[in-house]
Amino acid sequence: MSDDRTALIIGAGMAGLCAGNYLQMNGYRTRILELHTLPGGLCTSWKRKGYTFDGCIHWLLGSAAPNPFHDLWRELIDMDALEFVDHEILMDTELEGTDRHGSRLFHWHADLDRFERYIADIAPEDSRAVGKLISAARTLQRYQLPPLIDRPKELQTLWDKLGMLRILPGMIPLGRWAKVSNLKFAAKLRNPFVREAFETIFDGREFGLLVLIFQLAYFDMKVAGYPIGGSLAFAQRFADRYTELGGQLDYGTRVEEILEDNGRAVGVRCANGTEHRADVVISAADGRWTLYEALGGRHLADKIGAAYEGGSLERFPSLLYVSLGIARSFDGPAVQRFLLDEPWTAPDGKTYARLPVHHYGYDPTLAPAGKTMLNVMLECDRFEFWDDLRRNDRAAYREAKRQVADKVIAELDARYPGLEGQVEVVDVATPATFGRYTNNWAGSYEGWLPPGNFLADNNLPTELPGLDRFFMIGQWTVPGGGLPPAIMQGRQLAQRLCHRDGRAFRVVPPAAARQRLAG
Repeated sequence: MSDDRTALIIGAGMAGLCAGNYLQMNGYRTRILELHTLPGGLCTSWKRKGYTFDGCIHWLLGSAAPNPFHDLWRELIDMDALEFVDHEILMDTELEGTDRHGSRLFHWHADLDRFERYIADIAPEDSRAVGKLISAARTLQRYQLPPLIDRPKELQTLWDKLGMLRILPGMIPLGRWAKVSNLKFAAKLRNPFVREAFETIFDGREFGLLVLIFQLAYFDMKVAGYPIGGSLAFAQRFADRYTELGGQLDYGTRVEEILEDNGRAVGVRCANGTEHRADVVISAADGRWTLYEALGGRHLADKIGAAYEGGSLERFPSLLYVSLGIARSFDGPAVQRFLLDEPWTAPDGKTYARLPVHHYGYDPTLAPAGKTMLNVMLECDRFEFWDDLRRNDRAAYREAKRQVADKVIAELDARYPGLEGQVEVVDVATPATFGRYTNNWAGSYEGWLPPGNFLADNNLPTELPGLDRFFMIGQWTVPGGGLPPAIMQGRQLAQRLCHRDGRAFRVVPPAAARQRLAG
């Protein structure tokens, strides 16, 4: 196949890497321009004095079969070379009340049968209501939604669309949950302890319960594991595959403008003054930057304007992300959410009532033997405070970070006596950190929040009015975030381009997979 078509990709996050891989497989000559010095974007980790602090993957949909995303991951990397951990408990949440045994911890069991028995034990009066939610998760397991992730809608055949009929028996019961939020569901529960658990599961937010139903279904199937080695090691596999396929990856390259000529994207201009031209330009970068800065706000579809300016979608906040290297081991569930004895107000003025703690004792690659990496992830919508402080008063910025770390360590020491003296490394990432390394709007850690109706078509356009041969992909076009949309969009974009350019789309499995097939 002749390499007569070129593509520029802005951003080496997971969406950009996946698109680059599939396009390289299909004869396109691609170049990825990445602001940072590492691949992965928000799918990242960083090292400090023998510890690796992870910033992304808690679980990966498609970590094992049977799951349609597993089939896609296998197209790009050797999944058999990865080891995954499946947690028995999604999370333990400490509540104000107690269950009938006197415990303040609510256990979100990953095993559906065990979760059902747990509810029957602590709240038999709510077994029927919660049982319906568990039944919905089992329905989802049978029908393996969403279907047809491996091809875009415009390339689906009549046979494909008729095949969608097979999921109707699953869509009907799941559809009933599409507009049921955790708060609406909780209001119908009779047991105050279980009611509080559902009210607080999303840390005070009101979300559609389908988010939880999907998690319960996939955790129970053990197709949503955590990859040993962490997020950067996972992302690096996609970057390595991309360069093996002949792709060019330029790190430390800030794009400032997307170049246009007669209604067509023709290239980009970088901060260092260089220009790069290509037949196709793809932005897998921050959505607001792409639309309003790199393109000057000239190509806004109605649905895009409604999201960015009209509030039809809500973005994920940023984070105060406190990571600790601790000279001790931990028992119990990996993710726990503790209540603070008294609400705490951070230096930016935001008040917290809970401390979400995640210890990584299950991944021995992230810490020296006998020690553990632990982090506390505090959602924070005060980007301007932290960004201004970092830019204009570094001493005050360091002091504010110290105050956050000291508070977190003191609270953890109260839970785990002696911990304060066992802390070997402290790292605090602020919203300004997220903004600096990823250029994400207000330091957002995952694009758009899941909308109320999770089953509706909430995606934003990937093509813009008045601009040919330009595409947007990634977390700012698929609300809800996560890694699966990255590979789905990268694959579907390659299919669309191949179709428009008269090429037969093909997949070239990793070398290890080809060797196994040959053997």
